[in-house]
Amino acid sequence: MRLILQRVLKAMIKTGPDIVTSIDRGLVVMVSFLKGDSKADAEWMALKALRVRLWNCAKGDKRWDTNLMQNKYEVLIVPQPLFLVEGSPEDVPMAVSYTHLTLPTTPYV
Repeated sequence: MRLILQRVLKAMIKTGPDIVTSIDRGLVVMVSFLKGDSKADAEWMALKALRVRLWNCAKGDKRWDTNLMQNKYEVLIVPQPLFLVEGSPEDVPMAVSYTHLTLPTTPYV
């Protein structure tokens, strides 16, 4: 399993001209799972992403002091099945299928 975190002021997922979902200030989490990753692994990674200190405190005197939940920012989760695959997309025997995945229609806060 691998996560890539990106702080954003605004982010969205579009399909053609349609916006599927969007967030304002927060975190885009691009995630890739492999077969064998457990629910416990996913929960641990999710908590790690929510708790990582990526923002300055409100006063601005301490850098990298607050996390997503303390700031009440939003999260946009984007599945990326090929993060962990080496070679071409045809070589994806270990990647989890995302065909059954449904993206949330509202951002997480």
